[in-house]
Amino acid sequence: MDICLSEIRRCQKMSPKPNFIMLLGDRYGWQPLPARIDAEEFEKIVDLTPSPFGPSTTSKGRLIGEWSKALLSKWYWRDDNAVPPEYVLQQRGEELREYTAWEPIERKLRDILRAAAEKAGLTESQKIKYFASATHQEIMLGALNPPQEVPDAREHVFAYLRKVEGLPGDETAGQYVDLVDGKADHYSKKQLENLRKELTDTLGDEHCVKYPAAWKNGAVAMGDGQAFGEMVYNHLHTIIEAQINEFVSPGEVEHERLLQKEFRERLVEHFSGREEVLKEIEEYLTSPPAPLPQGEGERFLHCRAIWLREVKRYGKGDHRSETKKRVPCLPVSRHHLTHLGCDGVAAEFVCGNYGVLRDDNGGAVL
Repeated sequence: MDICLSEIRRCQKMSPKPNFIMLLGDRYGWQPLPARIDAEEFEKIVDLTPSPFGPSTTSKGRLIGEWSKALLSKWYWRDDNAVPPEYVLQQRGEELREYTAWEPIERKLRDILRAAAEKAGLTESQKIKYFASATHQEIMLGALNPPQEVPDAREHVFAYLRKVEGLPGDETAGQYVDLVDGKADHYSKKQLENLRKELTDTLGDEHCVKYPAAWKNGAVAMGDGQAFGEMVYNHLHTIIEAQINEFVSPGEVEHERLLQKEFRERLVEHFSGREEVLKEIEEYLTSPPAPLPQGEGERFLHCRAIWLREVKRYGKGDHRSETKKRVPCLPVSRHHLTHLGCDGVAAEFVCGNYGVLRDDNGGAVL
């Protein structure tokens, strides 16, 4: 869980908009134990463990309370190297590696923590780690309660909510529903309903989109998958295009183009021969996706191919900036791009002038 949340924080810090989208179905999902708990908070919870199970004055209440404390102490160890100190959930070990073996213990620990957390006077932000699923916690960080430095989620976050008509509420639905001992999990169902409502209220109808599906022949069937894909593409394209226009000036792109032109001309100035390979490259450009021809001095070779293609298309000289035409599918290696310190400039330059090729291994060659 820590890894998932840290990846979201990294995306929010390093990525432009959009940096978070959601695909939410009919399952609330796994509800993990907190990986770490602030020491003061944990010790308050431990002190309250007897009360949820009965009056502490009765032998039954005392026994359950002591058993609960012992179970918490077994699995949560204090770490005084952390600042501030915290209690850390221990690794399960080989005997509990399979989730079916771990799940009963996890459920008991979760019940103990939730019962005590309700009595501990915690804030809503403190309680979320005890009561929310992993998906819910990710959505809280990415959309509903992001860090202050992250722009308003309503500007760039999208949620796609699927509702499957006719979905069974038992084991026949498999992984598409929440079950406890083979029966519908009413707690998870209620949590999911509340999460859906909060997303709709927070993001609005334009950024929180509901799409239908149906249960047919023991599987989920979408209505129009292509239309759904195009909708998602258009949503993301609009945001990404706005980001490029905001952060990348035409002057920077033109500067990059001129640097590339100078680099290319320097490499092809004394180039001669290799006609057969150049012919293969020309054929590749007109009928991809055959493997791009390689060879010794491939940078020189590719630059020569680019020069020949532009001469064929425009004549000698550089008229591309005047005609505003785009040269499609020209091979430019990643290390040919100059390092301007702005990924947006490089992306706009490449997409606007060259397009994308694929190398022999299926990777993108810019």
